[in-house]
Amino acid sequence: QAVMQSQMTGQELNQEELKQQIANSMVGTELLIQEAENRDYSSSEEEVNKTIEDIAAQNGMESKDEFISAIEEQGTSEEEIMSQIELQVKIDKLIAEEAGDTEPTEEELQEAYDQISAQQAQMGGEEAEVPSFEEMKPDLKEQVKMQKEGEAAQKLVDQLREEADVTIHV
Repeated sequence: QAVMQSQMTGQELNQEELKQQIANSMVGTELLIQEAENRDYSSSEEEVNKTIEDIAAQNGMESKDEFISAIEEQGTSEEEIMSQIELQVKIDKLIAEEAGDTEPTEEELQEAYDQISAQQAQMGGEEAEVPSFEEMKPDLKEQVKMQKEGEAAQKLVDQLREEADVTIHV
């Protein structure tokens, strides 16, 4: 995130800040893994396969096997891939439980649409064409759901971090 921001603004990347962000992200992930394990979440073979198929599709690949081959080419074994996906499924379940109902209201969707419209107008002036609310609704739903899940995950990480004994050596 910091790298993208520095590229967009043209500002020098603060290495210490980047190290701190990466360390915090790693700690947050580890806390989520531990909490998912503590709550005894499991991941079935079907859930793992579905997750891999979804990731493959998101990356323009046609099958689970194609995805696994691509990752193996980068030096990660199939065992390691499966292990990481199993953990991700457990974390996803934890976050889903914490987030509760993430189905966006009509008001939330309209708010997200208005925000995107305003950003487009700022960036493109008068010529900025924004698709209609109805056209964007499916994407808006997904965006608002992901935002709610992200907020729930961050809230949980903050809570777990307060309760944990975390020391970062950078």
